[in-house]
Amino acid sequence: MVAALALPAAATAGGVTVQISLAGADALDVSYELPEHCPTLAFKKTDGASRAFRAGWRSEDACGKLDGDAISASCRTPRFRVQASSTNHGGFPGAFPMGEGVYVHTSKYAPAETCGKVSYRFVAPGSIALAGKVQPAPVTTADPSAADTSVLLLSKQLSAGGEPAMYFSPSVGADLAARIADVARGTFEFYSAALPNARFRPIVLAANAMAAPGGFGYEGDADHVLRLAFFNWPSVMDRRGEQIVTSFVSHEMSHRFQLRDEIDGYAHARLIHEGGAEFLRWWLAVRKGWVTKAEAAAQLDDALADCMLGAGTSSWAGLTPQQIGSRRLEYRCGLPAYVFSLAARQGKGTALARIDLFYQQVRSGKSPDFAQVLECAGNPGCQPHWLPALLGGTAPLRDEWARLLADSALAQPVAPSTAQRDAMMLQAIGQLMKHDRGSSSLFPTREGVIVDDVTTCKTLRAKMHIVQVEAHPMLGNADALPALVTACAARGELRLGTKDGQAFSIGCSQPAYRPAQSFHAADIERVLANLAEDK
Repeated sequence: MVAALALPAAATAGGVTVQISLAGADALDVSYELPEHCPTLAFKKTDGASRAFRAGWRSEDACGKLDGDAISASCRTPRFRVQASSTNHGGFPGAFPMGEGVYVHTSKYAPAETCGKVSYRFVAPGSIALAGKVQPAPVTTADPSAADTSVLLLSKQLSAGGEPAMYFSPSVGADLAARIADVARGTFEFYSAALPNARFRPIVLAANAMAAPGGFGYEGDADHVLRLAFFNWPSVMDRRGEQIVTSFVSHEMSHRFQLRDEIDGYAHARLIHEGGAEFLRWWLAVRKGWVTKAEAAAQLDDALADCMLGAGTSSWAGLTPQQIGSRRLEYRCGLPAYVFSLAARQGKGTALARIDLFYQQVRSGKSPDFAQVLECAGNPGCQPHWLPALLGGTAPLRDEWARLLADSALAQPVAPSTAQRDAMMLQAIGQLMKHDRGSSSLFPTREGVIVDDVTTCKTLRAKMHIVQVEAHPMLGNADALPALVTACAARGELRLGTKDGQAFSIGCSQPAYRPAQSFHAADIERVLANLAEDK
């Protein structure tokens, strides 16, 4: 955590001072005060996202020039103007507009200590949020953690009261602000009591609503400034909108009870972290009555189906980090992995007591076995079954799920829904395209798929709008997927039809696509009872 303290000028002599100042509602002035004999100052972060962000900086004088991953300076204090933007370059945003101020993540500005120790000075007409609390401007700190933290620079004064302290942009409507505040405070209060050893890491919550290209959406992150951004958000929310806000805010708040950096060395750190926040927000929504039991069951069933579809015929260990991330499997597999492994846990104690125990041990400097703690409470005479099979098994992940759930009676197999059949059809067509051209690039429509611009396909052509499979409508039809499987098994090729009436055949992929025959519906009463039980 960043410690904010005022430093006398002499304390930074011989080092570098980075000053980040609010310059209007959506811009920053950034300067680097350099010691003598420091013509070049290298940045700590040289990844593509950081470079893309810094490419938009504008020099405010003739003495500072951005040169790749460094600043070349012919004076002691090069200055730059940085425009805040909602453009997502990856990772924490460097400068994000928040209505009456700017969210800053210092990692995008931090220099290496090649010219001496680095201190930071934050300047704004109003309040500054730093280290999880509201502070009067300006703030100066030489704490090393200041090189990798979030800061909110405001043009207005913000009350430091409340837990957590909150800032809402004027564009955030009253209903949205009330829902965010209710969920944030509810999450804080519930888990502060239920996870006493996990310990909440303080934040200042900051929310903004803005117009953006495309439909409505949202994004955020859970650093010391917990940033919530809503794009094209409706002024009046329906039930779906309320559920999205509830899940989003509670997920981000739940992260503050976790220890992300301390578990980075775990083999499945992303699933532990994101899946854990998904479980905490899901369980809280049930306990607080924010969702009905039927809605909770639907969320769990949908996540499990997405997990099985996303893994395809691969085991978890067989998936690459890129595949896991692009398909959001750390979230979609993480929720059911937590729910079912905890519902089937062995020994005494509630489900939340296991999570509390895990973070208590991590906080004390230990590296506990995640599966052993969640399923067995660390009892050496107990063998965990679920998590080792799901995360370390060699069989396809969907087969591991089917076996474990059949043995537990926590969920029952059900036939694929129309949406699940359509999702598998899109996977099958994508696999066919990859076989035809070496890669897959398709745009789903309500009726089928449009082929992207391609130059290497043997059969497919750019802009084809494919809507039929073996004379059946591609989507929304119960016979299309079985017909695809049968044709590929019998003939090794598939007949497709386009919206403009073209018909053609394409060779099937090898191995042929193997759809899941069933998915699962949780016995929600049994699952919830098992999770709550203090065995």
